[in-house]
Amino acid sequence: MAPVDRPTMFLEYEALKNSLKMSANESLMPNSEDGKTPQSYNVESGQVKFTKDTDNVDVNASSKLIGLTKEQLEQYRNDPFWKPIRYALFVLFWLVWLLMFVGAILIVVLSPKCAAKEVTKWSKVAVAYQVFTPTFFDADNDGVGDFEGIRQKLDYFRKIGATTIWARHVVQAEKDEFDPSLVVDSINVDSRLGTEEDFKKLVNAVHDKDLYFVMDLPLTVSKKHPYAKSNSAKKSNESGSENLYVINLGESAVADNLLKTAKKYLDLGVDGFYFSEYKATKNGFNKNYLEEFGSQIKQEVEKDENLKHKEILLFADSKLKTDAQNSSIEFYVKPLLDCSDKGVYECIHDTVTSEKQIANENPDGEAQPLWEITDLYGSRIDTKLKDYSSKEISQLGSLASLLQLFLRGPSSILYGEELATPSFNGTQRGYMRWTSEKEKNYGFSDADGTLFFKTSEAADADVQTQSGDINSPFETFKRMAKLRQRDEILQVGQLELKSVGANSLLLSRFTANSTLEKVYILALNFDKSEGKKIAQAELADQDLIQGRSLDKAEILVVSAYQTKYHVRQALNLNEGLELEPLHGIVVALSPSA
Repeated sequence: MAPVDRPTMFLEYEALKNSLKMSANESLMPNSEDGKTPQSYNVESGQVKFTKDTDNVDVNASSKLIGLTKEQLEQYRNDPFWKPIRYALFVLFWLVWLLMFVGAILIVVLSPKCAAKEVTKWSKVAVAYQVFTPTFFDADNDGVGDFEGIRQKLDYFRKIGATTIWARHVVQAEKDEFDPSLVVDSINVDSRLGTEEDFKKLVNAVHDKDLYFVMDLPLTVSKKHPYAKSNSAKKSNESGSENLYVINLGESAVADNLLKTAKKYLDLGVDGFYFSEYKATKNGFNKNYLEEFGSQIKQEVEKDENLKHKEILLFADSKLKTDAQNSSIEFYVKPLLDCSDKGVYECIHDTVTSEKQIANENPDGEAQPLWEITDLYGSRIDTKLKDYSSKEISQLGSLASLLQLFLRGPSSILYGEELATPSFNGTQRGYMRWTSEKEKNYGFSDADGTLFFKTSEAADADVQTQSGDINSPFETFKRMAKLRQRDEILQVGQLELKSVGANSLLLSRFTANSTLEKVYILALNFDKSEGKKIAQAELADQDLIQGRSLDKAEILVVSAYQTKYHVRQALNLNEGLELEPLHGIVVALSPSA
């Protein structure tokens, strides 16, 4: 049966049914052949049949056929005129499709390519966290931190934005004290910190967290080391270092043994080494030998099928820096506050500008600075400063962290600096404070009795108290480190610096010759007694803002204990900028329209 226009037929059916039922006079209706009530009617496109006794109406619809019938189509199937045309159109369709497909491939292959994006080496943008293993976290509750303690705290490093674990005590040192420079056996790990298997487990766990692991490879030994009894090591003449000897890398047997040590720890998964003579020398006894030794390590890496794919970081104490081109020692550790004869502002300003940071280039491949605030063998920031209150020291530490992470090149922080932890009786090796519970050793260890290590009693200098406090040094450091970690401009972008008055600095980071990306501005006020008003004219320096508009600024980071500004606040810098004493902010300027 042919298709039916259902809505139309339904209306016709209803109309007919109602008219039949409402008719009281059957004689008025046309009769069937036997004279009774009619049985069926023709209704336009179909036939309707009515049964009085049951009031049923059956509709049998038909519709007109549109188009050619099957028989008519068959007539053209092999028609000499249409058959070639049909085949020609079929072939033409596939030819056009094939040409379009090939054309699409050629467009992709032959179109001008975007310049390949250079992958930045992890070492060039590292934020290394200096862990003094014995004072970081005690996992076995013997009162001394250990390798397992570091492993259990790996999520903490990720939380604060650190990318690299720098273990400051690994190899066997004198048992009388925990001093990594007093080496008695460099080939083996210090048994007080765990076993070699514990160490390997730690390194593997670090890599599982997408972090890197570097360690000290000391160029010094204890008087109990065999080298101290021969000409293979030179006794230190420095005050307080009488038991310290400096090895002689110029002696082939010494260099070969240390190379074997380096190869062993590389096989265990270590990603790099820090070379230092610590306090044994002032001018670097091995300065002329370290470059060659670093090259030997890299040659060993290239020869090893399991290691040659790795990027190994070699860095050293600034005393060992040379002017060698394409140096095997890529970085040297440079303190930001290393000026005993200058104020804080003058020291930082001169240190930054003297290290070629403004040049933004290193054409000769010389070793570049790895920035730090304080060192395990130096002193924490509170002992470097005089006439500062504890709060002012925390504020200044927060400023130094902002600057350190804003500069080009890698950075390192000594454990506890993210909390602005002060020293303990002049020493920087107090144990790490994880909680606020003094009676439980601040979460460092569950050992009973008096611990071998002490710690600072400064208020609020613990992770538990500062975590979540948006005004704390901890939160400032974390926010800045995370920002640097995710933004390429803060990793490898250009740097400009401008002095503003006697105690203030403006720095900017940007991508050269680009108006499509943000520009970051860091404003710092090092004056501890007076606020600083930075005028629009100072902020509008084109070397700093690179053509960006000052009315589209957003605050991304504020230093600790600041009340005037807050994160994500919009600013119109055409109105200038006001900084409280010992405060700083990082703002982003939107790309040009």
